[in-house]
Amino acid sequence: MKETVRFAVTPEEAGLLVAARASEAADGPEASAAADARLIAGKDPKEKALARAKLVLSRRSLKPSRVPTLPTGLFTGALMLCAYFLGVMTDRFSSEGAVVNLLSPALLLILFWQIALYALLLVGTIAAPLGWKPKWPGRELFAALLSRLRILTVSKQTLRERPLWLSLLAPALRSEAARAFHLAAAALGAGLLTGLAFRGIGTAYTVGWTSTWLAGHEAWLAALFSATYGLVPLELFGIPFPDAAAIAEMNLRVNAQGSPDAAAWLLRLMGLVAIVVILPRLLLAFFAGRRAKAARTRFVWIEKQKEPVPVSTQRSLPSLSEGATVLTTVPADEALRRRTAVVLTQPDLHWRTIDVWKDEPETVLASVDTEAAVLLFDAVTTPEDEVHGKWLDAVAKRRDGNLLLLVDLSKLEEQFGSGSERHTARKALWESFAAERHATLRFLRLH
Repeated sequence: MKETVRFAVTPEEAGLLVAARASEAADGPEASAAADARLIAGKDPKEKALARAKLVLSRRSLKPSRVPTLPTGLFTGALMLCAYFLGVMTDRFSSEGAVVNLLSPALLLILFWQIALYALLLVGTIAAPLGWKPKWPGRELFAALLSRLRILTVSKQTLRERPLWLSLLAPALRSEAARAFHLAAAALGAGLLTGLAFRGIGTAYTVGWTSTWLAGHEAWLAALFSATYGLVPLELFGIPFPDAAAIAEMNLRVNAQGSPDAAAWLLRLMGLVAIVVILPRLLLAFFAGRRAKAARTRFVWIEKQKEPVPVSTQRSLPSLSEGATVLTTVPADEALRRRTAVVLTQPDLHWRTIDVWKDEPETVLASVDTEAAVLLFDAVTTPEDEVHGKWLDAVAKRRDGNLLLLVDLSKLEEQFGSGSERHTARKALWESFAAERHATLRFLRLH
């Protein structure tokens, strides 16, 4: 019976799980990985899944996957650039020359669109605990475009991993899409102001209004202007808001000169765009960016617990130059030398006994004459990051990350038997340890 569990993982943990799942989807499940992981991690679903992923990667000589880099910045920049020029052109098309129509349909549409959007965002935030969320087609399109991009130079394994990463990155992509659209709206407002500024270069502005529907309804018009342009508190600087009679005289069809105080109205117009469009959108973009960053540091992984079908998989060893040196903590008797030569297919091996607790890896490796160095540890010993991990890191630097690790099971099999639970658990522990260090692991057995 399958059981679906969900748990939070870091990007590094997700890389292990994604690489293991993609590999098993392509090449079949790894033999006994689930059972061995249970011996290592117990019943905790997350620890068991991570242990199983490490075993799969170790047995197949694979490395953890990395979070794919998506061109969200490029998309965001292109969207902002288009919105900015749209704002400039919107202002240019709404009026001619240096005439500013305070009832420009394009301007009012942009302003009321922002207000409607803010109201919808507020309702969505309040209703989110009840399970209702508004649909944002633009954000879905933004995420879909990013997910469809392909990089031709990536490997087949990476292409298999990509859909898994995209499902994990979906919340982050939605937040990044929200940030992109908020920044684009702010750029639209900046474009409006830029177009307004450039239209007045070298001439005087004429500010007023013209409308077929509101002509003769000066009281309504005064209320509308008070609710919009009145939001900019010029009264604090001694500039009073005009009354209905003064606003009626600003009808450009009756008075082509418009308002005698054009500068005050221009300040109100620019302040209104900043207050309603630019500043709120920048603030929303900031919070959307924080949500996107948080979503990229913590993913939700869905795991179906089941027993896999055993399939034997063995990957090739890293290439070794002839005359490799085996650095071992195990007494190198003739039987061990013979079994090591068979595994490495290297008849001419140099041997050197090391003490991983006392010797310094860099000092030992500096005195090794051969190009290749291979570590051989005893399976009876518990692998430690500060000790065995330090040696693996040092050898990995020497071989540019192409790391091979040998573990001798002889003493472990003699003490507990090859089929015992202790033997299986310790073997799985070494496999998990090797996977964390991106090392190719091979066991040396008595038989």
